[in-house]
Order: sequence, then structure tokens, then C-alpha cells
Amino acid sequence: MKVKVFTMVSVVLALFIGAVLSESIIGDEQVLQANPSSSSNPGNPGKPEHTDNPIDPGNAEVTSFIGEYQEPILKDFFTFIRSKTRWVRDGELQLKPNEGYFNKQDIEGFGPVTDNYNEVEPGGTVYYYLPELPQNHKIKLELSEHSHKREVISVLEEKWFDEAGRIEVNVPNEYGKLLVFKMELYDEKQQKKDILMIPYYTSFKSVNASLAINKSEYKQDETLSLYLENWGPNHISHGEGYGLQRQEGNQWVPPSEEEFKAIFNAIALQTSPYETYVQHINLEKLRPGTYRIIKPFSTVTSEGMISLSRTFTILP
Repeated sequence: MKVKVFTMVSVVLALFIGAVLSESIIGDEQVLQANPSSSSNPGNPGKPEHTDNPIDPGNAEVTSFIGEYQEPILKDFFTFIRSKTRWVRDGELQLKPNEGYFNKQDIEGFGPVTDNYNEVEPGGTVYYYLPELPQNHKIKLELSEHSHKREVISVLEEKWFDEAGRIEVNVPNEYGKLLVFKMELYDEKQQKKDILMIPYYTSFKSVNASLAINKSEYKQDETLSLYLENWGPNHISHGEGYGLQRQEGNQWVPPSEEEFKAIFNAIALQTSPYETYVQHINLEKLRPGTYRIIKPFSTVTSEGMISLSRTFTILP
């Protein structure tokens, strides 16, 4: 599980980044998985409700998932680019792991990278700050677009720098572009001395996630485990907050504060593509009945907060 607490670096990085109902194992717990073809909640499973209060949607229908699981193209692309950097440094340049300019410099801005996937908003800026350049050396900066098969489509921008400072490029104002930010260090004889390649992607337009719980029935002294699954490819942003409602006739109403009073830490969290955020919730004081738990989140391309929910029963 890779869940990030937002720092200034991760905020910039994100720029706000089964076919049938089945059972699977996460850790040692059984998890009820969301099913793209059969939601446990009524309504359109592809369009969860946007509500004024994402943790108390009233009687609005709230589904357990949105979109569908995405093929891990980011995993393949990011692994390939990072491996290619090592191949060039080890093979062509004959650099040892602790050698080279980019290995020694404290590169600020988007680095050090704190996430496996570097997401940037369409039309945004990718930048680095190089504190010092060796004498008579230059940096060649290249931004290129790549296909899902990792082939270079085109070089979008190329710049040369002969002094330290901020180096940056603007990325295309388009969704779902796979990009490589490449810096090469050259000496006074125009010989390549080092290389750094950083993969990026512009946020995709689609939102894909699901909400699961570890089972559908609980005793009053048990703990519910909630799983917010990021189906990719964007990062999802959320907090510790969630909503809880009990079914009374045709209405969904929050339990009284005597029964249930949730206290949340006011922190912003980020769950990486293809990862799962896990939260444990004590049900001790809730009386028997049917409930639903609501978890809100957002992505850089979502229109406000999105709420997903799962229904469960507390047994007498």
C-alpha cells in the first residue's frame, strides 16, 4: 500500500495525481470486491453522485465504484525509462552507481521523487533546480512524448543551459500523454558525461476507483476495514474522513452522536495508481441495522469530490 501524506513536493507532483462479484484476499482479510458489471448499490455505476456534502449525501444513490480497472501502462513505461537510464550510465558512459554528476547533485524541484508515478496537470510545468554545473559544462534538456509501446513519438522541446539555476519546460495541454524529461551533461569537448531521464504523464481524463469492505455482516463489537482501491492511472486525493448512514425505511440518515462520533485528523492523503488505501473503523456502539459507509475522494480531472459507498449489516 502506498499512501502519501501531502508535502509541498507531493502536492506539486500530483497537481491535484473482477468481472463478477468475487472474493479476494488483502492481507489476512476477505474483501468484497466492487464489480464493474454489477454494483451492490442501485443507480448508474459509471456516474456516482456529486453532492454538496460528500460524506453526507442524504438519500442520493452512491455506487461502489467508478470507471474500470486500468491496464498498468504506467508501470511498464516508468520501469522501462528508469531502466534505460541505468543502461546508458552503466554501459555507454561506464559510470559506477556512486559516480556521475546527477548522482551527486541535490536536484531540487520535482526531486527527489517521492512517488513511483510522476503526474503533472495538462499544460503544467516540469522543472528542476541545478545548484552548480562543472566548469565549461553544459546541460542539454529534452522533453519527448512516447507511445504506450514506449516508442518516441516526437521531441517536444530542446534547450541548452550553461549555468546553474532553474530549468523547466511546459508540458502539452492534453490528457494522458506519456513524457520523458531528459537531461544530459556535456563537457567542453561535447562528450556526454552523464544522463538523467525522468518519466512523467499528464493526468488522464477518466476517473477509476472502487470501494470495498472486508465483509458484509458484522457483530456490534467488530471493526470494519475499508479499502479505497485506485484503479489508475491518476493519483487520488482524500483525507481520513468518511460518512456513515443507517437505513430507516426508504431513508438514509446519520446515526446519533451518542451511537457514533467519528473524529478525523485534518491531513491530506494521496493514493498512488494501482494502490489501495486501508482504513479501520470501530462499530462498537452502533445498534443493529443496515448501514452504508461513504468515502469521498478527488483527482485533478474530477469535477469536485466523488463519493463511493458500500452497504453492510450489523447483526443483533
